[in-house]
Amino acid sequence: MLDFDVKPVLAELENSLHVARTNEPINRKEKNIEQADLEKYNAKAFEGAISLLSRKRKPLPVMKVDRKVI
Repeated sequence: MLDFDVKPVLAELENSLHVARTNEPINRKEKNIEQADLEKYNAKAFEGAISLLSRKRKPLPVMKVDRKVI
């Protein structure tokens, strides 16, 4: 479970997502295709990170390990 407040991180990711979505069509229009493709890729990465951090998490189960000496 995350033990810190993710709200500032989510705000930064959402801002970066907005910038990437805004810049992609501008770069395509200006024929800067490589940069536009990068903006599109980054937008998808930001969306994935936002989705991951926005999920409700359950604590991981504690695994008991039998430590036998062989």
